[in-house]
Amino acid sequence: SAFQPADFELDFGHGMALPPVRVTTSEGSAELSGAVDRVDLAELDGHTFFRVVDYKTGRKDFDYTDLLERRGLQMLIYMFALEQSGQTRYKKTIHPAGVLYVPAHDDVLRLDQRPDDDAKAAQERRKSHRRKGLLVNDDRLLQAMEPSGTGQPQLLPYRLSKKGPTGDLMDLEQLGMLRRYVDAALGSVTGEICTGQIRPNPYTRGGTGSCTYCPYAGVCHLDLCKIEPRSLHATSADEFWAHLAKREAHYG
Repeated sequence: SAFQPADFELDFGHGMALPPVRVTTSEGSAELSGAVDRVDLAELDGHTFFRVVDYKTGRKDFDYTDLLERRGLQMLIYMFALEQSGQTRYKKTIHPAGVLYVPAHDDVLRLDQRPDDDAKAAQERRKSHRRKGLLVNDDRLLQAMEPSGTGQPQLLPYRLSKKGPTGDLMDLEQLGMLRRYVDAALGSVTGEICTGQIRPNPYTRGGTGSCTYCPYAGVCHLDLCKIEPRSLHATSADEFWAHLAKREAHYG
């Protein structure tokens, strides 16, 4: 890969490597801090590109429903924060190439039947090493991350078809929409916190929901509020981008 690690545990916050992410609204302001597991850089055609990498020991997936619910924004927040402050850190302008969740576990391989040789077992194991995430749909970037030639990528979240790459990819217009959506989501959440909005807003999805592991269950008055949990469904990439386009058309 042309993308090489440039930082590990890169901190955002007061007195850290990078300043906190600042959010200002009419209701109040907030500062967000955190740490990026890894930042990779690549020099391509005279420009510097970066990707944000997060190690996961569990089964974390890139979830469009989570994004629409204003959850799972952490990696995107880091990506856009780095885009703004990269000049300070790396002494040059850097351009986002995407975010990736990298598996940090190696499970016991479970197969219906024993493979004929170790090579087939290794091939099956490699499937569990595929990254999840969202990448900029630029062939230069995709090939720089994992040169695949005419074959299929083994580690990245997209596939090659006759119509071109398909999967968890975004063009530059969609990247702009995503940037504005994340900014708006941070602003709305900050406003809700500053104005003290704590009304229950439960949801269910796939047998679990917001109440399953909620630490505030002991003081919750959900039974008195008589609020029915919202039922969330899986959101496809097309549905997600259509929602963002509709939002942009509405708000301008």
